[in-house]
Amino acid sequence: MKRYAAKIRELDALVQKWACRQRSYISGYPAQCGHHYIGRSDMLLRWDLRNIIPLTFDEHRLVHDGMLQFEILNPFRKQFLLNQKNKGLKTYLLEEALTVEEFLKQSRQKIVKELEQ
Repeated sequence: MKRYAAKIRELDALVQKWACRQRSYISGYPAQCGHHYIGRSDMLLRWDLRNIIPLTFDEHRLVHDGMLQFEILNPFRKQFLLNQKNKGLKTYLLEEALTVEEFLKQSRQKIVKELEQ
């Protein structure tokens, strides 16, 4: 993935831009960042907006410090995320007949489309 470092940074920035346009999942205050429900190391879900939990900076710090917890309220969303985590990027790419390059391009298109709404 090192050869895609610039595209990965751009996608990460777009995810945060999207999150900052939302309301906090916990408090309803304007969000200041996006937290990955399934960690960023999971490349299949890293840029899937269903995996991004908009939070304030304070809430995000408290979540990472273990002082604040939350759950995905929609059981279908939660199950989707768990299924995708179990599937992994490699299997997904094979199932969809995609290259990493195509996957990154699709991920970017999905986020940009959401930002335009």
